[in-house]
Amino acid sequence: MTNQVNNRHEQSKVVLLLQDSRYFYRRGLKAYREHNLSLAAKMFHRAMNLSPKDENVLVQLAMIYTELQEYEKSNELLQRIIKEVNPHMTECYYFMANNYAHLGLFHEAHKYALLYEEQNEDGEFDEEINDLLDMLAIEVDDDLFKDQDDLIVKQEIAKSYLENGQFHKAIEQLCDLIEEYPEFWSAYNNLALAHFYLGEVKEAKNYLSLVLERNPGNLHALCNLLVFYFYERKDDDVRQLVKKLACIHPMLTEHRYKLGATFALVGYYDEAFKWLYSLYRSGFNGDDTFFYWLSYSAYYTGHHELSYKCWEKVLEYNPDKEGSEPWAKSDSSYELEIELYNIYMISKHSDRKEELLNRQFHTPLEKEAIEYVLSNGKNEKTVVSFAFRVADMLKREDDESFLLIEWFHIFIQAVKHNIKLQNEKAWAAAVHYVHLKHKKVQVTKTNMADMYQLSPATLTKYVRQVEKFETDDQM
Repeated sequence: MTNQVNNRHEQSKVVLLLQDSRYFYRRGLKAYREHNLSLAAKMFHRAMNLSPKDENVLVQLAMIYTELQEYEKSNELLQRIIKEVNPHMTECYYFMANNYAHLGLFHEAHKYALLYEEQNEDGEFDEEINDLLDMLAIEVDDDLFKDQDDLIVKQEIAKSYLENGQFHKAIEQLCDLIEEYPEFWSAYNNLALAHFYLGEVKEAKNYLSLVLERNPGNLHALCNLLVFYFYERKDDDVRQLVKKLACIHPMLTEHRYKLGATFALVGYYDEAFKWLYSLYRSGFNGDDTFFYWLSYSAYYTGHHELSYKCWEKVLEYNPDKEGSEPWAKSDSSYELEIELYNIYMISKHSDRKEELLNRQFHTPLEKEAIEYVLSNGKNEKTVVSFAFRVADMLKREDDESFLLIEWFHIFIQAVKHNIKLQNEKAWAAAVHYVHLKHKKVQVTKTNMADMYQLSPATLTKYVRQVEKFETDDQM
């Protein structure tokens, strides 16, 4: 009995002696190859306790922490290597830069990326560090301004004007902003959007060009440019820019959302689904717009069950979206009404008509609208000429672009239903009246009829037609 106890004691001593740092290091590598990260971390940590100055052990554990998204722990180990173990192990700077980027600390990431670049003329991670620096140029964007309360308040006011269609007020606010903060690129991007919504495409592109010249790789500017190309029907430019944007891998949630939603808007649903679904899986608390585009991208990439589930969220946030499900409408007139609106706005600026010379068109109405503008309105008997005359008659509101787009939407429906188009004043008054009712503005038919010099009975007749088209859209 005593001999058995002594033998077991001796075997125990042998096992303990064999379980040195290298033993746990090898077990850590084996666990890592088997994708068991938690066990790998445990083994490397035990190896580190036995050999606290072993740089290979420390680096491996740091890499495991990065994969476990424990970036602070990873950087603590990498700092220890540089300061206490091997100051010449400069690849640690590259790993630290990556970790800081994941944490959203982009200025720190940039600092360590440059440190790596300075100390490694032909380093192992040269290509990766260049990609990281390019990405950081995108991510840093307006980070310098995030703690300036005055700027944030002014930016939110401008955004509110944009969202409510008050584009002239938005432009005034944003021009004040860039005068005070000339490198606040978000303001330039919003200025571009405001001008675009007003049909001032050339001015909008000038602002985007300014941003991309002074802040190359600005993600919001590139996404906005893609949307402009899309609505201008510049298909080749859309394809080229999509290809460029598909190579970008942003880390900020805001930028992933922007990229995914933009891809979805221009119909590149595979690329859209990649980013929007990654946010969904990470628990991102999205709004109705997020779930709207995720539902669309999921539906058109074959993930129908997820699409239905996301659409339920859309309706929770915004019940008015009922009827616009991706599976409910095979052909939407939305792109066409935007296109007619843009052509109409161009028609109001003689120096911009050349923009239509090489404009691609996809429908007879677009072709007719372009020809009408380029002929300086010679053919007054076309349906497009009628549409433009009604647009001229509409009394302008702060959100005039939305009012005009609503009219072009109704116009398209009238053409589809072979409605005889006559009495421009009545159509203008009816669309204006329904528009104000949707905004919950107190207005009577008598007042609106007086404004457009109509009888209330005539206005009522055309209001019924406008409301019928809107009801048909939701069926």
